[in-house]
Amino acid sequence: MPITGGPGLPGEGGSGAGWPGRPLPAVVLFDDREIRLHPAPAGPLLRALTRHNWTAFLPGLVRPRDALWLSRRLDDPRDPLDLLELSAAAKWVAGHACAMPWWAAVRLAVIAREGWTWIAGRAALEGRDLLAQDVDQVLAAVWAFLRDQRDTEEEVKKLTDSVWESGPEELELAQRVSPASLDMLEARWAAEAAASFGGMDGVWDPTAV
Repeated sequence: MPITGGPGLPGEGGSGAGWPGRPLPAVVLFDDREIRLHPAPAGPLLRALTRHNWTAFLPGLVRPRDALWLSRRLDDPRDPLDLLELSAAAKWVAGHACAMPWWAAVRLAVIAREGWTWIAGRAALEGRDLLAQDVDQVLAAVWAFLRDQRDTEEEVKKLTDSVWESGPEELELAQRVSPASLDMLEARWAAEAAASFGGMDGVWDPTAV
């Protein structure tokens, strides 16, 4: 993978949650080129996560000239950089920008889409506009909401295993098999989370903004 930690980017991106301080802004090295990552509106980043559109996630955090540099490299047939490698780099960046493993960020983003009215409504009662926050704060709020709905240790463990412990394999396999497999996987997550949102249907999709 061509991307590594640079000045201002601690540790291994995407390896875990709970880092002190804010994850962005930061600097990474992409094939020895310094690329600055900046906070960006949460809506487009959530949309990229729920659509597994990694080539849209990374450009959303970088300067236009760096996005152009990446685009030109992809268009150059002599350059070894391809979409698969760029997607792997974007997952690495997503882990840092979201302050959690990328696969957990995807799961929480999908769950947020299903229960946005409840989650955003609770935040509004507390005087917060979630979409005005950075993406790591939005996903942390979603996790806190889900966690607060669990009454027993068994329920908390099941939720924790579902979001954090199952790793990327299930997602990566579904992506390789077919779009239908990915849809079925996400439908299962939505069903598992439905109890937290009172079984609501037809909720507004924050990733559409």
